[in-house]
Amino acid sequence: MPPKPKLTHPQYQDRAKSMDWRANAIDKDVKAQVFTDSQLETYRVVPDADGRAVYALTEEPIHTGVLTEENEWMYVVDICGNLFVAKRIKNRVYHSALTGGKNPVAAGRIQIDHGRITFLDEESGHYKLKDHVWIVIWEMVVQGFTCPDDPEVVSSPYPVLPEEQRLEYKQAAMQARLAQINKQVNKS
Repeated sequence: MPPKPKLTHPQYQDRAKSMDWRANAIDKDVKAQVFTDSQLETYRVVPDADGRAVYALTEEPIHTGVLTEENEWMYVVDICGNLFVAKRIKNRVYHSALTGGKNPVAAGRIQIDHGRITFLDEESGHYKLKDHVWIVIWEMVVQGFTCPDDPEVVSSPYPVLPEEQRLEYKQAAMQARLAQINKQVNKS
């Protein structure tokens, strides 16, 4: 089965954030990797038929294990809503690698248990994208990922989205999740 096509409509262009200047200097200093478009495709994540997070090319469910300092996994969402996930490798692979040199809409850490996303946050030293985690959740539901009933979502205590807009994304994500649950209940 061919991989799901990459999303190409730049619906979040106005939400993209450029890299912090200090992080940019560190990347240049350590010669951190920035993936090409073809390399990025290896890290693009899509939902399978059961809603599990799988790599688009291999269709294998992702399992990160528990996040630790030595086992840190990260995600980036591009301006089209594509989700990319990779393991952080100190002085080599950072969030900036997963952007392909472009500005992301969201970035942070992620934990996935055999294809089920169980934790998201906005921890990124490269991008100061605060309060954008709700865009990620919205995209996951819209694209068909099965979101757990109780994911641990850590949003920044310093929101930059206006309160009304942040609540709008959060409400839309919750409504989409309720619709997903109702659909599952109606199948039974």
